Amino acid sequence: GPADRLAKLVTDVPELSAELHEVLRVESALPRYGVDMTERHFPIEVGLEHALSRTKGCYIGQEIVERILARGAVNKRLVKLEADAPVLPEASIRLGTTVVGRVTSAVMSPLSGPLALGYVRTEQAEPGQLLDIEGIAARVVAKPVDAVVAP
Repeated sequence: GPADRLAKLVTDVPELSAELHEVLRVESALPRYGVDMTERHFPIEVGLEHALSRTKGCYIGQEIVERILARGAVNKRLVKLEADAPVLPEASIRLGTTVVGRVTSAVMSPLSGPLALGYVRTEQAEPGQLLDIEGIAARVVAKPVDAVVAP
């Protein structure tokens, strides 16, 4: 846009604190590299299927990604969770007495209350699934791609 209008916009908009930025990120179910995803995660586990091309040339890991896409199977998925009380990153996520995942990010949203992102087994990744995070009731509310690419 025009430089004079951009300069005014920058001065009129208050700076976003790191804490509020983190809340907005988790509310939007946007994974953060180094926190919610690393080089050890497949894009499909993180909900980044929409970012993969099936028509471009070769890239590192393409065979594995194509195999996953063809079979439609990964062992775990990153999901957004609503909790009944604040939870901590690295906390175990359970279904009954069985550990089915772990929390990667956790925030207290002024609008939605305690929220988290975490990996759970694919079988427990559907919205509505009731889980337990260190004794605190939680519900899967969205997969990252569902939260970001809403209809």
